[in-house]
Amino acid sequence: MPHKYSDLQRIEWLSNLNPNFKNQIWHDDIVYLPDDLIYKKYFRREGTVKKKINPSKICGIEYAYAYNCPIYKPEGWTYHWLEFFTNLMRLDWVIDNFPTKEKVINHIHHNAETKTVMQFGDHYFTTGGQHRLCLAKYLELDEVEVDVESYVFDRRRFQRERRFEKLVPALFEVGLLGSWFENNPDIDFTALDFGRDTVYIKKDKVEYLLRRMQELKRFPYRGIANSLKAMNIESYNRNHIDSDEHLFLLDPYLLKHNKSILSKILV
Repeated sequence: MPHKYSDLQRIEWLSNLNPNFKNQIWHDDIVYLPDDLIYKKYFRREGTVKKKINPSKICGIEYAYAYNCPIYKPEGWTYHWLEFFTNLMRLDWVIDNFPTKEKVINHIHHNAETKTVMQFGDHYFTTGGQHRLCLAKYLELDEVEVDVESYVFDRRRFQRERRFEKLVPALFEVGLLGSWFENNPDIDFTALDFGRDTVYIKKDKVEYLLRRMQELKRFPYRGIANSLKAMNIESYNRNHIDSDEHLFLLDPYLLKHNKSILSKILV
């Protein structure tokens, strides 16, 4: 549906409300989506609170209809802020009903519909109240009360995954990962293929596993005691290694795997 007012008329209306409009240097900045965050998968949702934010910290949107839904946009499409403003769906209605800056600001603050944002660090993405929050950004309001859905960076999980990713090539090299492997950063464990046995081990124990494998190649007798000890553990529990005290359960698998590798070399 075409807009009642042209892009130029919309821009002139906004310029009249805020004389500083022409001095704003961010009009050509990209309107980012949360998925544009490089490490978005390492943020965890903490909850929703109502608080006041500075609209200048809004850097993007998350909206599943019309504005940024991929169904309606070409591949590689992206929004810039001035284009986003001129495409606001409800702006014609705002222009017709709130002719002064004071009335627009009152509409931003007191409209009954919820204004919501997602927060990642110091950056906000609007999810509800798109036109009001966009106007608040352009009018350079100091603060707007919104419902904030907060996401916190999980540094421990990030560090764990980065270390694990560096070890994945070595796991392929020694034959413990197959072509089926696909890492899921949401899961603490990884599955290793020991022939007929699949062993689930915490990712932060993989570095130990690789060191122990090399040690048992040189000194296989060091794994005998642990192999005997492991025989007294239930089969199911032997396949799940989630703490330092259970690392001894690896030895029978590693000894068998090393022997299998050696036999292939000698054939």
